[in-house]
This record gives sequence, structure tokens and C-alpha cells, in this order.
Amino acid sequence: KMQHLSVWLVEASNYDLEVILIHDIQDEATSVELEEIVNSLKPNTARLLSGYWGNPGGARNAGLETANGTMIAFWDADDLPNLSVVFDALTEKKSSEIVIFDYEVENYLTKEKLQVKSREDDPRFLGLNPGIWRMVFKREFLTGITFPNILLGEDQVLFARVLARNPRIEYVNKSSYTYMVNFPGQITNSLEIRKKS
Repeated sequence: KMQHLSVWLVEASNYDLEVILIHDIQDEATSVELEEIVNSLKPNTARLLSGYWGNPGGARNAGLETANGTMIAFWDADDLPNLSVVFDALTEKKSSEIVIFDYEVENYLTKEKLQVKSREDDPRFLGLNPGIWRMVFKREFLTGITFPNILLGEDQVLFARVLARNPRIEYVNKSSYTYMVNFPGQITNSLEIRKKS
């Protein structure tokens, strides 16, 4: 279940990157698995923060409170970021408060790549999927902004709060992230959880 996380964390040790893994404890097996992953990495590659938040918003806030880096991204364990694309872009986009990337979608069960093409000149593309996993934020610009403590849509609420500050935004027409669909246990696939939100 954590194979994507393991893959990009190994690559992360090659970058000047602060990785904070946030584990909203739901079962002990996941706790053990995450500790094994962190312990298998080069020292200081990642640190694990575990707690009982009960929703992605609370868990993301915990990570945001402890982050020290200049730029910050919020990635999910079931997806796969492309670190080289992110780092290459950030060396050129130092004046931006938000950098937004293209992304890919993959069916976790069939491994089929689903075609997604965002166009910088089409203002609708961000509205079609404003997920923050495809964005990198200047950390200081997020000061005083928090996620709501909800199960779904916490990222869109944070992004709306950020937009109210009129940030400098730049787009990168390269894929920085592979978003997985049909991943077992994924919140967005759970009808029961969606009804509660």
C-alpha cells in the first residue's frame, strides 16, 4: 500500500528537501509500516509525525505547523510526485508565492494512464481540479492560513483562502504529480465518507 511513498522517499534523499510524514493513526499496521520506511532511508531524509486528527485538514495543519522549508507541498501517500520537475521549476520561479503544475492520472488497479492535459492559456483548467497536490506554496505566504478540519475539500478551502491574499502565481506546463484513482481505501472513493462530508 505504501509503495509509491517508498519510491519517492528514496529519491528525496538526493534533494535538499524537508519531508514530514503525517500519519493520522487509524491502525497499528500502518504505523509499523511507516516506521519501517522511515528507518530504511538515509538519516534525516524524513520524519514521522503521528497523531489522531480524524481528517486530512487537521493532519495537514499539524505538518504545516512544524515545517521549516522555504517552499511547501502537500502530497498524499497514495500518489507519486515527480521531484525533478518540481525542483527544476522552483529554481526558476523564486518570486512566485504559488507554482502550479500539470499532472497525470493513473488507474491504480489497471496501471492505465488517463489523459489529462492542462493548458496555461485556458483559465478553466484550474477549476477542473484545484487539488493542492499539484501546487507548491511559499511557506511564509501561508502564515496564518489553516485547513478546515474536514474529510473532503480541505485543500480547495485552503486554496480559496490563499487566493484571497492575491498571490503571485506561475504555471509550469510539466507534470509534477501522478494522481492515483481506484486506490484501495482512498477517501474520495468512499461513498460513506463522502456522505458524511
